[in-house]
Parts: sequence; structure tokens; C-alpha cells
Amino acid sequence: MMLLFIIYISVGVHNPKSQSMYKQGFSITHEDFLKVDSFDYVAMILHDATTHPESSLVVEMELQKPDYLIITDFMFDATLPEGFAYIVGSVTLNPLRKVDHIIQANVLPGTNIFRAISFSLSNSSYIGNEGIIMSFTLNTPTQTGAYPMNLQNCLWGNTVIVAPPDVIVNGTVTITEEIQYLPGDANCNGAVNVIDILSAINYILEHNPQPFCFDNADVNGDGIVNLMDVIG
Repeated sequence: MMLLFIIYISVGVHNPKSQSMYKQGFSITHEDFLKVDSFDYVAMILHDATTHPESSLVVEMELQKPDYLIITDFMFDATLPEGFAYIVGSVTLNPLRKVDHIIQANVLPGTNIFRAISFSLSNSSYIGNEGIIMSFTLNTPTQTGAYPMNLQNCLWGNTVIVAPPDVIVNGTVTITEEIQYLPGDANCNGAVNVIDILSAINYILEHNPQPFCFDNADVNGDGIVNLMDVIG
């Protein structure tokens, strides 16, 4: 599959859906994406995130697909805004969606392009049809503001096809001095999902997850982050 990705980037591969009513790989906003029947599409969604200046930020990418479609591999590039830096080795797959899948990532030399590639040596399909598929962590700049982060060169594949997603949803990173208190948002990125549960568990196990917002993780407000907060 890695070879198929390389061939696709070089010369292109025919996609049987290219004659359908769906335009391949068009970008829309998060607001517009909520208006479409997303499960008729393969969609790669870079979630919005919020954090402080000169801190670390977890960026999450979601993969949605129709129930009938098998996806065993994916890749994408993301343009990092000026002042952002990828923390090497921070890329990870959501354990609830992987089987034996592997993910590798880095910034392409001499560029600000972050590239991630995930695949299965046994051609296993990712679990589920929606939800966070992977995340990576960035160091943030000193300047506050809203920074667009755009996806490009997005591909998904299986044993018979490599194709671009039907829909690409770009994300926005907001750097602000004030972070809104959001119970459950343990990784401080402005959203509550399964990745926050993993962050809270890692904190309980003394694995020192970064970033980590104690007040958000302390869901029941008792001053201790423990299993009761994970359940909450």
C-alpha cells in the first residue's frame, strides 16, 4: 500500500467513484460539513483546537466513511502555520480505531509540511465509521490569534484502490491567553472526546501526559483526578 501511495502521487490512480455526483477532495468548513450526510462520503476532518501561547497543542484528525467501505491505509499533509513546531514522536493512533495499524509522521525537510502515513501490514480495516483516527502534538508560537491549518495530498486506500477523500475539512488553531473551562477536556484542545479519557488515564498512571488541564480533567470537582472523573 505504501508503494500504491507513491504511485498515486506520481501518476494518479483511477477512482471508480470519480464519475459519481460527488466532487473528489473538495474542502469545506466545519459549519458546512454539519449540513451534509457525511456517511455518504469519505471525509478527513482536521478538528479545531485552542490553547495558550508558547505551550503544547494536541491536533486531532477524524476519518469518516460509509459502512460498506473498507479502509486499511491513509495519508495526508498539513501545512503548519508559522511559529508552530511538530513534537517528534508525538503522533499516535486512536487505540479504539486501530487493529495492528502503524503510523509514522514528520515534517518534510526544508518545509513547514507535516506528513502522516498510516497502514496495516495485514491489510486490516480501521475500526468504526467515524471518530478521531489519530492525533499529533505541536509547540505553539508566542503570538495569539486564529491560525488556519489546511490539509492537502489526502489519500485513503485498501488492497484494490487508492483515492482522495470526497470531503476535506480544514481546521483552525486558536492561540489565546484565556482558555474556557470545559469539564472533561483533559488535553486542553477545546473538545471532549475519547482522547481526553486516554489523557486522564495516563495522568492517573503517572505517565505525565502533555498538555494536561487538571481543572478540566477533574470532572466532579473534588480536587483529585481519578477513575470517578474518567467515568464522569
